[in-house]
Amino acid sequence: MKERHINDPVKKKIVDDVKRVGWHVMAVGGDPETMKPGFAYSIGLWHSFKHPEIIMFGLPYQIMGHIINDIGSFVKAGTPIVTGQPYSDFIENYSIIFESVASYQRVEFLCFAEWFYGDDNSFSALQCFWPDKSGYFPWDAEFDDKLIRCQPLLCG
Repeated sequence: MKERHINDPVKKKIVDDVKRVGWHVMAVGGDPETMKPGFAYSIGLWHSFKHPEIIMFGLPYQIMGHIINDIGSFVKAGTPIVTGQPYSDFIENYSIIFESVASYQRVEFLCFAEWFYGDDNSFSALQCFWPDKSGYFPWDAEFDDKLIRCQPLLCG
């Protein structure tokens, strides 16, 4: 991370959090008109731990922030997240699964991470998927249709 003078309070908070904790969680509001869900993502996991950033969609911001912070602590403790493997450590009574985010999706969804890393565009990201109440994920045929718009698939 290059030292730089930052006047924007949002960008300053990102840099300060990464220096202090190792990452920052950015919340982005949904758009009811286009039916795009809100989401949250980490900034700094790649810088601090050489671990992909985490992005998550469709839950209340406070819950997504809590989960991403727990994932950050998990990574900071030396346990990397592996794609395709269920993790029951983060949501009580449910497992979550991570998949790689396609690099072209980062520009649209991880804007402040793109700003943070600047010319060093080598960072990667994982999308955190949560199941419906029956334990199915968005790629399962049995997944609750009412929730399908909550978790766009950024992999691939």
